[in-house]
Amino acid sequence: MKLELCNAEISKAITGEILTADKGNTGSYALAKVHYETLKKRGRKVAKALANTLNRTLIRWIVELNYGKDLLHLTPKLQFDFKEIPEWEQVKDAIDRGVPVSKEALYTLYNLPKPQNEEDVFVSPKLSPQGGMDFSDFFTLPRRVKLKP
Repeated sequence: MKLELCNAEISKAITGEILTADKGNTGSYALAKVHYETLKKRGRKVAKALANTLNRTLIRWIVELNYGKDLLHLTPKLQFDFKEIPEWEQVKDAIDRGVPVSKEALYTLYNLPKPQNEEDVFVSPKLSPQGGMDFSDFFTLPRRVKLKP
């Protein structure tokens, strides 16, 4: 029990939030959202500090070792991309509602391979307004079924 308490306290100190560290049954959506934003901010801060440290030390040392001090001005810089992309469900909902969306952006953001040609394209069948697949072109049922005794 004491070990679990220590683990939870260490986790709180590192992440700066408590909802993911504690296994309690309490909490609200608003509080969880605040804690999530705090975790993201701290994560970005730690990532930036890591990038700065690696740029000043390891990356610089590798360039100096392989190319000499004369080319240190060409040393590449490590940066993390913190751009947030929308969830796929949000994008799909926007497309279904007729919002124009760039195909190029979808292929790039979601790391989808582009079709090579028309034969390589896969498009799922359209769903009917009732939510199922529309098979009315293939099969029709009579409106009324009469049973004979």
